Amino acid sequence: MKALFQEICSSKFDWDKPLTGETTAKWDRWIKDLAETKEIRIVHGFGDASKKAYCATVYFVYLGMDGKTHVRLVASKTRVAPLKELSIPRLELMSARILAQLMDTIRVALQSQLKIDGVKFWLDSKTALSWIQNKGEWKQFVRHRVNEILKLTAKEDWAYCSTDENPADLGSRGVLASQLKENQLWWCGPSWLTGRPDEWPAMTEAYQTPESQVEEKKSTTVLLTEAERPSGIANVIDVNNHSTLQKLVQVTAWVKRFVNNLRASVTQGSRSTGRLEANELKDAEIEWLKSAQTELKKQHNFKQLEKELGIKTDRNVLRCEGRLLNSDLEIDARKPVILPTKHPFTRLIIEECHQRVLHSGVRATLAELRSRFWVPRGRQIVKRILGECVTCRKLTGKPYSAPPTASLPDFRVREAPPFSRVGVDFAGPLYVKQKSGEMDKAYIALFSCCVTRAVRLELVEDLSTATFRRCLRRFIARNGTPALIVSDNAKTFQATQKALTRLFNHPEVRADLERDKIEWKFNLERAPWWGGFFERMVASAKQCLKKTLGNARLSFDELSTLITEVESTLNSRPLTYEYNEVDEEVLTPSHLIYGRRIKSLPDEIVEPDDALNHESSSARFKYLSTKLAHFWNRWRKEYLVNLREFHRNKLGRPERIVQVGDVVVVYEEDKKRGEWKLGVVESLVTGKDGIVRGAQVRVITKGKPVHLSRPVQKLYPLEIRSKGEGTRTKSTRNQVVEVPTRNAPRRSAALDSTWKTQLMLDS
Repeated sequence: MKALFQEICSSKFDWDKPLTGETTAKWDRWIKDLAETKEIRIVHGFGDASKKAYCATVYFVYLGMDGKTHVRLVASKTRVAPLKELSIPRLELMSARILAQLMDTIRVALQSQLKIDGVKFWLDSKTALSWIQNKGEWKQFVRHRVNEILKLTAKEDWAYCSTDENPADLGSRGVLASQLKENQLWWCGPSWLTGRPDEWPAMTEAYQTPESQVEEKKSTTVLLTEAERPSGIANVIDVNNHSTLQKLVQVTAWVKRFVNNLRASVTQGSRSTGRLEANELKDAEIEWLKSAQTELKKQHNFKQLEKELGIKTDRNVLRCEGRLLNSDLEIDARKPVILPTKHPFTRLIIEECHQRVLHSGVRATLAELRSRFWVPRGRQIVKRILGECVTCRKLTGKPYSAPPTASLPDFRVREAPPFSRVGVDFAGPLYVKQKSGEMDKAYIALFSCCVTRAVRLELVEDLSTATFRRCLRRFIARNGTPALIVSDNAKTFQATQKALTRLFNHPEVRADLERDKIEWKFNLERAPWWGGFFERMVASAKQCLKKTLGNARLSFDELSTLITEVESTLNSRPLTYEYNEVDEEVLTPSHLIYGRRIKSLPDEIVEPDDALNHESSSARFKYLSTKLAHFWNRWRKEYLVNLREFHRNKLGRPERIVQVGDVVVVYEEDKKRGEWKLGVVESLVTGKDGIVRGAQVRVITKGKPVHLSRPVQKLYPLEIRSKGEGTRTKSTRNQVVEVPTRNAPRRSAALDSTWKTQLMLDS
C-alpha cells in the first residue's frame, strides 16, 4: 500500500484528479486481496538481533476464500545496531521493542477493516523473554524498554522459538536480495504457523538465565522510622541545641515572655520588658521539668518506680516522698524531683551540678544532684557524663593505650657484618679540665651495632656539624661504611634538641651520607623506645662512667682513655644468660667481631714460627673461620631465641585507637599539664604490621600552625573530633544547620517559627 501511494505521488497526480486505469487496477487488486483476509485468525510477530542490526517481522495467518489457511508477510522493520557496543541480550530486547511498536501500528491502521482474533510474539532469546515475563528490579536500560513493551503488549503473548525457525534472523544478519527472493521462511514464516496452536513451540515456564540476572538492580533495604513528635515546650525548643542548663532556661524564659506579650497585645494586658525576672527563670525550669517527666511517664517501668519511690504529684511536678518528710530540710531535699535517666535535660542538670562543685568527682557531683533531684541509677549516669567532660579529660584523662609490641625490624635479627647497620646517639655533656684549670663541655658519640650489639664510643668536643662529620669519618675508617644508620629525631635534653636536629639534617652531613650510599632513618619524635637498642647502651655507658668517675675531673685525653676502656667493657658483656654449668664461654659482642672476649687472655699463646708456610697459614685461617662461624651459630640459637622470649607481647588490644580528626592534648615533658597544647590528628603513622603507632598532630604555636609527630602514648584524647573530620555533635530533631544570628533567617525557618508561635498561643 505504501509502495502504491509512493508511485502515485511520483506521478504528480493532483488530489482531485482521477487515477489512471493501471493505477486503479492495482488498487482494486489490493482491495480484493484484503477482502479475502478479513477473517484473520491470528497475527504473528518475530524479533531477532545480531551485532550488526536488529529486525522485526509481522505475518497474517488467515483463512482464504478457498478454505485453506494462508500466511503472508505484512511488514518488517530493521534497525542498525548502535555504535556503542551492546550485549546481544540487550539488542534482542530492542528488537522486541520495535516488534511491539510495529504490531501496534498495524493494529491501529487496520482495526476498522480487519477482525483479528489474537496476536503472538516470538523471540529466540530466553534472556530477553525473562526480562519481559518476570517481575524484577532491572537496571535502567532494561527497565525502560520492558516498560515500553508491556504498555503495548501483554507478557502472556510472548513465547520462544528456535533461531532456525525465526524469519527475523535473516533481517538481522543480512541476506542478498537474490537469496531473499526465493526464501520461503522470510515470506511465509515457519511451517507451524498454519497449524493448530498446540503444534506451536511450547512455553511451559518463565525463563531464568545467568545473563538476565546480570541486569538485576541491586536491592537496598531501607528502614523507615517515624519519630514521635515531642509535646509541650520540647515541641518549640530543642534541648539538644543548648550546651548548658542556664542557656536553655534563659531561652525558654524569653520565648515564654514573647508569647505572653503577644497574648497581652490581644487582650490589652500589661507587657513585660527589661531583664528576666527570677520567677520567669523558675517557671521556665518547671516547664522543662514537666516536659522531662512526661517522657518518664511513657517508660514501661514507671508503675514500678511510682510504687517503689512513692512518686506523688505536687503542683504538676512529680516528686519522690521518702522517709524524710518530717525533717527540717528544704522541700527539694525532702521531696526531690524525679527525672528520667536518659533525657537530655537530665544531662544538662548533671553537667550544671558538676560545674557547681568545680569539676569535682562523682561523689561530690552526685551529692549536689541529690540535693534537689532524684535520678534512677544516678551514680552510673553521673560517672558516664563526667567521663565525657572535656575540662576533666584535659587535666585527668589518660592517654591512648600503647599498641602491641611490634616485631623486631629485619636489620636487628638478620646476620650481617659487624657495624654494617648501626644506631647513633649522643650522651652528655661531660666536663673536662683544661690546662688553665677551667672546665669545658664534651660529649660522647655512641655507635651501636644493630646485630652484634657491639659499641663504639667517641669523645667529641661539641655538637657542631664539622665535629660530627670528623667523628663519622673516623668510625667509617675503623669499622667500614655502614649501610644503615638509625637515630632519634629529637632529644630529651632541651638544650641539645635543636643542635642535634640541625646536625643530622645539615646539607654537608646529608651529602656525606649520599656519597657513601648510607641510608639514614629517623625514629618518631618523643619516642625513645623506638631506638631502645642504642638508648640502652647509652644508659650502660653512663652507669660505667658514673661509678668510675665519681666527682673527679679529668682532662680530655684522660677522659678519652677512660671512654675507650668503657667501650671494651661493654663489648665484653654477655649477650645470653650465663648458666651455672660452664660448658663453654658465654657469648659476647667481641666474640662476633674478633672471635674472642677482648677482656680475657687469648685461648693459647702462639709461638712465633720462623718457618711459616702456606699449609700452616691455611690451617690457622680455617681454624679462625670455623671458630667465628661457631660464635655466629650460637648467636642465632641463643641470642635470637632469648630475644623472642624477652619481647613477648604482653599487651592486649588497645581499648581505643587514634583516628584522623581526633582532638587531643599533646604531652609536653617540660610543662605543667594545664599548659599542654591542644591539637588535631591529621595523619597516622603505622608500622609494617598495619598497627597505628604514632600520629601527625597540628597544634597552634605563637598563632601559627605547627605539625608535630608523636607516639600514641603521648596523646590524650578528649572524645571530640574536629568539624572537618565529621564532628561528633548531639543529634537534633530536625537536623537544622545553625545560621549566624546576624543573617536573615531562611524562609522555611520563618514559617516554622510562626507555626510554633501559633501553637503556643492556641495552647
